[in-house]
Formats: sequence, structure tokens, C-alpha cells
Amino acid sequence: MPINGYFDAPFAVAGNLQTVPDTIQGNGSVSYTEGFGILYSTAVASGGINFPRAQFNQLMNDITTALQYIQRGNAAAFITSAMNGGTPYSYPQYATVLKDGVAYQSLQDSNTDTPPSSKWAVLDFTSGSRSAVPGTYLNLKFAWASATTATLTADEAVVATALNGTAYKGSSLNLPLDLATVGAGGMDSGSPPTNGNLYVYLIYNPTTFTFALLATNSGTGATIYPGAYMPAGYTASALASVLRTNGSAELDSFTQIGREVYFPPVAILSGAAGKATLGSQSVAAAVPVGAKSVSGYIYQSQTGASIQTNVAVASDAAGTALQQGGRTSAFTGTYNNLNFRLLPILTPQTIYWTSADTRASSIDMGVSSYTF
Repeated sequence: MPINGYFDAPFAVAGNLQTVPDTIQGNGSVSYTEGFGILYSTAVASGGINFPRAQFNQLMNDITTALQYIQRGNAAAFITSAMNGGTPYSYPQYATVLKDGVAYQSLQDSNTDTPPSSKWAVLDFTSGSRSAVPGTYLNLKFAWASATTATLTADEAVVATALNGTAYKGSSLNLPLDLATVGAGGMDSGSPPTNGNLYVYLIYNPTTFTFALLATNSGTGATIYPGAYMPAGYTASALASVLRTNGSAELDSFTQIGREVYFPPVAILSGAAGKATLGSQSVAAAVPVGAKSVSGYIYQSQTGASIQTNVAVASDAAGTALQQGGRTSAFTGTYNNLNFRLLPILTPQTIYWTSADTRASSIDMGVSSYTF
């Protein structure tokens, strides 16, 4: 029997069952469409039908099994066209369904799409789950096209109205960015900065189910768009890229894969004298505020005799995350080179380097990628 309303055992789970058909039966027997027809209240001697015990068991079993499924906390199974007589079922806004083990919520009325699609939001209540974290991208690539344009592609992406806010997932994205325009697909307002930082956000309009890119020079790369110029109707966002503009307020060639931005080497130091200890070096010419690590090279051409050098880079003056090259011999005309990779940036746009000897000459340094 039900325990406080919970069907711990569906009706007739161990009894005799006989399928109840959907359509009206020509012989007047029970169906889901007609139920128990008039013949069940007619004497058998006058053409009536005996009460179908096994089919009544089946009817009660169908109902209590469905109730038990919902009582156990499950979302209703997605209704396919095959389940609905060959016609897509039209879901109302906020309807919750389960398909292939994933829970979805309908984002609009009259929704006949099969999830996943832009008309369904993934419901994920698992802490730390990939699908619930805004700014999560699968196979993201952002590629330079011209001085003012670039194109972002991604298999999947997650945006949100706020941290711990309503999240939306998009798939098969292919979105342009044009810095010569203002609004969705361009700048949030005004023009790109000169020799400045540019933050690109993926934004989403839940009314039109539209994704777009939006660039801004506001903030320092927050996960959610921090500006005051979100285009009308767009309510969710997530950081997609952090870029650096040149002296013409334009984009130099770059390719971003995941959260790393690659570009032809940019010189940040040329012909400098050596340093005996770690000293600071700005990388602002190539790396925007918000970058988390940097990769590049440091090269030393030693021309004097009796000089032994050992070029190295680090995240601070204490030598955190130190990366160093080999020590040169004490002979004229020797060279020392270090290709450093993913050096953490602890102070915005700043790293540290040394050549171990102040007499070392012609120190060059360049940057070719950064992460954010």
C-alpha cells in the first residue's frame, strides 16, 4: 500500500497484466482513448463485455509506475515524435525533461526542438560540473581575420547571468567579431583602445536564443561581462578572450586555442646590458592585463672574455617559477638562449630576468603567447 502517498510498489507489479491499447477498439473493449465503454455496463446476455481484470491491473500499474518514477525525483522523459503519434510534442516554457541522462529546461513556449538545442538549457546541479561553469569552452578557436575582425568557433560553450546565476549552453558556435561596429558582434561602446586591453565576451539572448561576441576595454577580464553597455535582450555572458591592441587601435595577427593566445614574437627587450640578479621587465607591449602566464625567449650574445652567463626568467624577484638556460663558457663570442614556457604572471604585465653577470651584453627578449 502507499506509504504516506509514496508508491513503494506499483499496483499489480507481480499480478496478471494485459496491454491497454491507445486507440478505440471496434469491439468496444477498453482503450486509453475511450476508457471503459458502454458495453461494460451492458449485460453480457445483451452483448455486453465482462470486466477485464488483467487490463485493469495494467491500467493501474501504468499510472502508479509513472507516479513512482516522479516521486523518486526524476524529470519526465523527453517525449519523442514516435511516442507522440509521429508529431513533435510542443513543450511550454520552463518544462523540465530528461534525455540521454541529461536534464533540460525549455526556454520558450511551443518548443518542438529535440534537446540539446538553443531552445533548451542544461540543468546541472552538480558542484564543479563542467556544463555549469560559465566561461567553459570545448574546442574553442579564435582566429584573426583582419585588423578589426576575427572569428570564434567552439563545439560547446557555457554562459551565465552571473556567477552562480542561470547558465545557458550553446553548441556548434561560429561567431564573427568586428571592432568597427558597436553592439552585438562588435564593441560594447566607442572604439577599441590604442595600445590597450580588449576583453571579448560571449553573450546570449534567451528570448531570441542568439549568441554573439561583444568586445570591451572595461575591467580586467572578469568572468561575466562587467560593463554597462550589454546589447538589449542579452542577459548572459562569459569571457572568451583577452587581447592587446596596437598603436593603431587594431588587432595584430593572432590565433587563440583554448585559453592561450599565440602570435608572431613581439620584442620587449633589445640589446640590453646584463643583470646580476633578477630584475623586473614589462611585457605590456605584448601581454594584456588579465594574462595569467607568458611564453617567449631570452637571448644573450656574450662578446667579452672571462664572462660566464646564465640567463633565467622568473615570476618575481624571489625566483618563483624560475626557468633558466645553460651556463656559457668564459670565452669570447659565446651565446646563451632560453625558450621559456607558461611563466606565471604574478604582477600584471611584469616578469623578471637575469643574466647572472652585469658584463653580459646584448640581451634580447620576446614574447610569443600568453594564457588568461
